[in-house]
Amino acid sequence: MTFVRRFPARPDAGGDFALGTVAAWAFVAFVALSSAPAEAQVSDANLVTYSPAAGRYRVFTLQNTMVSPHFQPYGAVMFSLERESLRLDTATKDEQLVAFQSLAYVTAGIGLYDWAQVDVTMPVGLALSSGPDVKSVDIPTGPGLGDLLIQVRGKALDNTDGGWGFGGSVGVTIPTGDGQQFRGDPGVDVMVGLAADYRASRVATTLNVGGRFRTETVKFFGTELSHDLTFGLGIDYEAWANHVNFGLEFFGKTPFLAPFTDVGFLSVEMLGGTKIALWEGLSFELAVGAGVVRAEGVPLVRFISGLSWSPRVEDSDADGIHDVSDACPLLVEDEDGFQDGDGCPEADNDGDGIPDIAEPEECRLLPEDRNGVRDDDGCPDEDHDGDRLIDIVDRCPRDAEDHDSFQDEDGCPDFDNDADSILDIYDECPNRAETYNDFKDDDGCPDLTPPVGGVACSQKCKYRINAVVRFVEGSAELDDQGRSTLRRLAEEINTNDLLSTVGVSGYASNEGDRDSMDRLAERRARTVADYLLGLKVRSALLDVRGLGSTLDSAESNDGGGSRTVKFTVRFNSQCTPVDGEKCARPK
Repeated sequence: MTFVRRFPARPDAGGDFALGTVAAWAFVAFVALSSAPAEAQVSDANLVTYSPAAGRYRVFTLQNTMVSPHFQPYGAVMFSLERESLRLDTATKDEQLVAFQSLAYVTAGIGLYDWAQVDVTMPVGLALSSGPDVKSVDIPTGPGLGDLLIQVRGKALDNTDGGWGFGGSVGVTIPTGDGQQFRGDPGVDVMVGLAADYRASRVATTLNVGGRFRTETVKFFGTELSHDLTFGLGIDYEAWANHVNFGLEFFGKTPFLAPFTDVGFLSVEMLGGTKIALWEGLSFELAVGAGVVRAEGVPLVRFISGLSWSPRVEDSDADGIHDVSDACPLLVEDEDGFQDGDGCPEADNDGDGIPDIAEPEECRLLPEDRNGVRDDDGCPDEDHDGDRLIDIVDRCPRDAEDHDSFQDEDGCPDFDNDADSILDIYDECPNRAETYNDFKDDDGCPDLTPPVGGVACSQKCKYRINAVVRFVEGSAELDDQGRSTLRRLAEEINTNDLLSTVGVSGYASNEGDRDSMDRLAERRARTVADYLLGLKVRSALLDVRGLGSTLDSAESNDGGGSRTVKFTVRFNSQCTPVDGEKCARPK
């Protein structure tokens, strides 16, 4: 039920002025209150609570802060059907003054200088009917006009690119309405408003606060109608870019000088519906609403429908993508090389939960791998050794590939490409094996012609083991490369009858718990020895030791850090110095 109730007596003009000067609308309130308002004792009053917002950027009755482009026209024809919007309920009367009412709203406007718009709205009453018990007043049931509204709206903070926007509006109503049909005030009304909204992707949330100041206070069946504080909160969601929007809003009013002090003076109405694009800026709108808190003029239920026309500019956000192809026509594309054709800014290209602005540019398309290593930098740590081979395909994820065009795809450094036991850094021919013929056997290059004459120093006495034996990371298990290396090494040892001892010293990483690393080093040395024994290397030759992480990185044979196994060799008495070199004694 909607009630028109007797309001308390209005405060004196001096009190009104004192309160008005501390309110947001001080100036306008002063103008309104300083005049000597006529107090009509008739039923003339504008009690219509619905007034459609104008232009493209709005919900239903609530305005967003954006405005139409310069000299861009717009218009609308909206229809409102409402039931049981006004009831007279006193100690002696209970009459349904407005049981049904339909109105049309014709709006035309234009944008100015890209920061303002001006529009005119004319309400036209189409039909009105009262309840059968109305006897207090004779209400005309035919068509009639409402009060003409002229309004200017501007933006102070632009949010075309998203974020917060602020704006304001000022308007006046001209008393063209029929007060006997409760559609017109006897004097000019001044309307001032503020708008704030937050735009994120396809959603705009809007807050409107304003004031309606009557220059003529109306007494309606003993109830005094004066200035109103208006408010509204709404959300507009673009479900299908450039095609379908859904909106929901709550709007209402309360006495300006005594807001929210009595529920009898408070009205709140809800509206929810959709806007569907039809063709070239023409949209169809449909919404339904109801009174939440029902003071005078608030219907039991309201239906809204109509057509609005607001030609879309070719590129609303000026990001170079036409609105017809722009999934976010009001948000500027960020042009960062990721989905730049959709017209939407992507705050997190790789979807790793770290905003692009907090990530290095090279990692904005690479999601963070959350492995406990620098998880807040936005970059994946899948290539721990930095050799441009991700760990899942890198056989040596902790040792960088040397990229020497030899087995570069396995991720392991190749310190002796040609497997001639001469490290590449000393090998003049790293990809061609040395021919051990007692002639320049230390240069790493094959020699086609062996020397003739002189003392022949046996290469067996010059034998050194520079092989790199690899294990599965963090364990004493040989990997494929490690087993291949040991098979070649066993063959060399078994064919060198001048060896007296082959030392096998195991090492582990110098990172981590020292005791654990020492035990790992010992297990690695034993694994190598067992593998060599399985390849018929004599056990008497092998001297096995685990030295933990004590090997200095400068001694490492794997290019840096602690290596896994170091080999040392000793020769028997057949190797004696000749000309400063160890040579085999002549037999």
